Amino acid sequence: MMSGEITMTRTFRCFRIAIGIACAGLIARASTPASAAEFPTRPVRFVVASTPGGALDVLSRLVGPKLTEKWGQPIVIDNRAGAGGIIGTEIVAIPYKGAGAATVAVVSGQVQMLFTSTGAAMPHIKASRIKALGVTTAKRTPALPDVPTIAETGLPGFQVDGWYAVMAPGKTPKHVVDKLYHDIAAVLKMPDVASRIESVGLDPGGISPQQFAEYIRAELKKWGTLIKDAGISAE
Repeated sequence: MMSGEITMTRTFRCFRIAIGIACAGLIARASTPASAAEFPTRPVRFVVASTPGGALDVLSRLVGPKLTEKWGQPIVIDNRAGAGGIIGTEIVAIPYKGAGAATVAVVSGQVQMLFTSTGAAMPHIKASRIKALGVTTAKRTPALPDVPTIAETGLPGFQVDGWYAVMAPGKTPKHVVDKLYHDIAAVLKMPDVASRIESVGLDPGGISPQQFAEYIRAELKKWGTLIKDAGISAE
């Protein structure tokens, strides 16, 4: 990998994990062929687009050590929050509250409600410090079977499937993309990792780079249409 840098990102409300590699990493021209065994040859940096303490940060630090064991190279977690979690590529000077801080604000009574991940909210829900009003997925989550979906509460058709993904730079060779996918998918299937993920209300998931690329295209079309029809503009 040219930069030795991988981005872990999130979108909207995160209730599910999807592991895949960005479409650009599949269709870009491959660089000089090399043996898959050559990756990684140095420490790998995971750029995590959230503040410490959020669900994405916790997952990164859960998966990272397992990859270190597999690869024999340290995984460096680099938290870079900003722009609602869509930066993850440049350090910004604008203060940003991540899921962890926002959840604490609800618990302390500074704000009345928020949309957040089950990972960030689950400990507080179990301790009865906050109450879950609904989940944004199409079906109820097994971790909170008594909590209705938003669609059930009176908004038919409402569905926002959040996910976490590992994305590599666009010119990453295919053999590196494949190694990342297979090794991370294997980590997610480890009993201790899977049980930890499920304990915070997430689905370990694990889809191929091709499936992930198709999902992203469908999501872009869906949200692009909604933004256009609603006349939404950036602030």
